[in-house]
Amino acid sequence: MKQKGYIAFYEGKRLELPLSIGDLYTAKLKAMEVFNVPKSKRGLLAIAPGYETEILNHDKKTANEGK
Repeated sequence: MKQKGYIAFYEGKRLELPLSIGDLYTAKLKAMEVFNVPKSKRGLLAIAPGYETEILNHDKKTANEGK
């Protein structure tokens, strides 16, 4: 499997960040900015590597939910 980027999770929300964003730390900073995470809740933010199959499966799942 090839890594395509990073996936961030916070309070039931999911954010996909491209690998071009940089390293894991940069991805976490960007996710904190997008989700507007307060300093006291930064431990609740999860970042994981996103591989091709995970991103493709999520895209198919969300497409089927819209039907």
